[in-house]
Amino acid sequence: HKYKTKHHTNIFYTTLNFTYILVTPISLIFIFFPEEIVMNLWGENWITSAPIIQYFGILLQLQPLIRMSGNIILIENHDKALFNGGLGILFSVVGIIYGSTISVTAIAQYYCLSNVTFTTIYSVWYIYLKTLKVPVKNVFKFWGVKLILANLFWVGISYNFDGLMKILALVTIIYLFVKVINLFKTKNLLSK
Repeated sequence: HKYKTKHHTNIFYTTLNFTYILVTPISLIFIFFPEEIVMNLWGENWITSAPIIQYFGILLQLQPLIRMSGNIILIENHDKALFNGGLGILFSVVGIIYGSTISVTAIAQYYCLSNVTFTTIYSVWYIYLKTLKVPVKNVFKFWGVKLILANLFWVGISYNFDGLMKILALVTIIYLFVKVINLFKTKNLLSK
């Protein structure tokens, strides 16, 4: 059975959507309540590290999905593609190095930026389009909104756009509800 069969593709996308539904609420807590997280976990002495938590919240929306995507490459016996797809990590390293010339918060900020723009987009291109030959329309349908939201969250956090952050919270919650409804509408794919 190949990944390209409709049944396996549906199971895989259902699993990715389910994962996104699970991690995104946690991500939103990291993004909107970083001070509370830091205060509860580490205390007042660490409150200056709260902005870092927000950037990890953004990463939480995408990284589990990319990690799971790597598994499908192994299942489909594209071992070399997994290594080559991993070359996207170089973008993240550049972000870390650049951020380290500014501040500790900037390390997280630019690691996040390089990850949600370059690394994730490169990985999506390499895994889905180049290796697995998934149609562009399907790739954009799954990844498009997620990538746009992640990048806009980065802008909102980095430039303190409170209005944008409120809009993004609302859009993300609506998007999650749509994903949950679609997940429940999906037939029981595992029983086929």
